Formats: sequence, C-alpha cells, structure tokens
Amino acid sequence: VRRSRPKATKTTYDLWMHTYSFPSGHSSISFAFATSLSILFLSSSLEYSWIYALAFFIVAICIALSRIVVGVHYAGDVLIGSLIGILVSVTLL
Repeated sequence: VRRSRPKATKTTYDLWMHTYSFPSGHSSISFAFATSLSILFLSSSLEYSWIYALAFFIVAICIALSRIVVGVHYAGDVLIGSLIGILVSVTLL
C-alpha cells in the first residue's frame, strides 16, 4: 500500500531511500520470528519454555514500538505488520 511515512520525525534521522510506510516490515519480521520461535519452544520439553516465548514477544514489541518512537511509522502500520508476521508464521508452521 502506498501510504506515505509520517512527516514529522522525532529524530534527525534522514531516510536515504524513500519508501512507503504501510505495513511495517520490521514489525512483520520481528513478530514472525517471535511466533515461530515461541511455537518451537513451547512444543519442546523445556520446563520453562513459556518464559522464552514471553521474552521473544517482548523483544518483538520493543522493535515494533521503536518504529513509532523514531517516527517512521504510524501505529496502524506497526499493528498490521505485526499481525501479518504472526499470521504468516502460524500458517507456515
């Protein structure tokens, strides 16, 4: 989708390559990894595998939120990107 990025960035960070904002690729990839690793860890015999799964999702949430904080994505871009990552992982595993 050709949605432009937010105009007012919160840093002096300048995009050298102008791309579109929707959906967030960083969020998609981080949630795809978190979902895949969580499924694998939860199906293993580790006693505290849920702690690892929780940690994977905390890292993915931090990555997604950083995209909003930096000012290169809207909240909707990050939310839809996260859902895409989760759906792709669940579908393929």
